[in-house]
Amino acid sequence: MSLEYCTFQLTGETKVCGQVIGDMSGTLGRVNYEVRCAQDGSTQGVAVQFSTLRTESELELQRETNGIWKVRGEQRADLANCLDVDIGVTPSTNAMAIRRLRLQLGESRALTVAWLRFPEFKLTAMRQRYTRIGDNTYLYESLESGYKAELTVDDDGIVQTYGSEWEIVTDS
Repeated sequence: MSLEYCTFQLTGETKVCGQVIGDMSGTLGRVNYEVRCAQDGSTQGVAVQFSTLRTESELELQRETNGIWKVRGEQRADLANCLDVDIGVTPSTNAMAIRRLRLQLGESRALTVAWLRFPEFKLTAMRQRYTRIGDNTYLYESLESGYKAELTVDDDGIVQTYGSEWEIVTDS
């Protein structure tokens, strides 16, 4: 079980910032993150800090306007086709792809994302698919592992439920 505190800035520069504390696939830890998007909704910059009882790690990603990703300042050719980042401990970053894709009802789109996996804290390219199955409902699929989850979103595309694994709680 984990808890997340997250904020979205949707006017002007799109940005999502959050902190997740709890179980990261068998490792207790804390993740702080910030994702900034370009005007087209694609990921532009990411900063992530991951702390466990034994380790602390940081990761900075930049996606240049020509599509080249730099991780800690080093070019990563394997991420060249990625427009989005997926931070594996939060469905908040799924909202960025959903908002960017703007799928119509019944439409489906496969994409490759820069996936940050936990607790390994490893960044890899991963194939995913989103299918809009309702006005505010999407089917998320990892095309590599076969994992599937139904996501419900609000009118801004922000994930409200992620299968039976995650549910938003608000103070309103």
